[in-house]
Amino acid sequence: MPNPPRPDGASNRPAVVRWIADHKIWSAAIIVALLLVIAAAAGGNTEQPGQSVAAVATTAPPATTTLPTSSQPPKTPKVTVPNVVGLDSQSAAKKLQRLGFALGPVSKQFSHQKPGTVLHLSVHVGGKVEEGTRVSVVVAKPFPTVPNVVGMSAQKATSKLKAAGYSVRITKQPSSQATGTVIGVSPGAGTELLPGKTITLTVAKKMPQQTQAPSACTPGYSPCLPIGPSDYDCAGGGGDGPAYTDPGVTYRVTGYDPYGLDSDNDGLGCE
Repeated sequence: MPNPPRPDGASNRPAVVRWIADHKIWSAAIIVALLLVIAAAAGGNTEQPGQSVAAVATTAPPATTTLPTSSQPPKTPKVTVPNVVGLDSQSAAKKLQRLGFALGPVSKQFSHQKPGTVLHLSVHVGGKVEEGTRVSVVVAKPFPTVPNVVGMSAQKATSKLKAAGYSVRITKQPSSQATGTVIGVSPGAGTELLPGKTITLTVAKKMPQQTQAPSACTPGYSPCLPIGPSDYDCAGGGGDGPAYTDPGVTYRVTGYDPYGLDSDNDGLGCE
């Protein structure tokens, strides 16, 4: 129920409200002071909206001390590459491993040096490299030589030479040896020759049949009576030629006697 009006005409408003209304200046000052107090209190509270002070204290990370760290890895010690050129491959490998090098692949190169002798390294001799560096070596191997295939069949010799990496060219030559037999090789057997080069084989072929030239002598007389005259008579005899035998020569007559030199048929003419 509303308060009845006061007899002195004063308002029925609460006393505080009436005091504020009656003392407006002081009221404004008090309100300003209260606002300043509230603002100061709000500035000292670091909690986020909707987050309690206890939650802020709980989630805050503890203070830690971080030690400075180095971003660079420790340096690998360096070693000097030894000169192992001229050593055999096993001695070179032991020396490199003893100094801390890792062994790489071994390759070979044709050389007149003793097989297995170190010719080159993959790193510079005398240079500084990191310990554990992989080193590859090149060692000597002997030059190949032409194998001896003389006396073989051409087919077998060709197969052997091609297996050694050579090209083959074949020439033929008449020979008393069996047809198809290798009778010569160029370059000769034992010659140093790199693979890929050409070797020439000389192979036997059948000898041509020899045909006898027609004789220039009259058959059946020995010594020779040259063919040509129509008739021979013995020298010093009574015949009229036109040709005569050599004076004092007796001729052996075999078979047919076209000139009638063996008159008594004893196999001798002009006796």
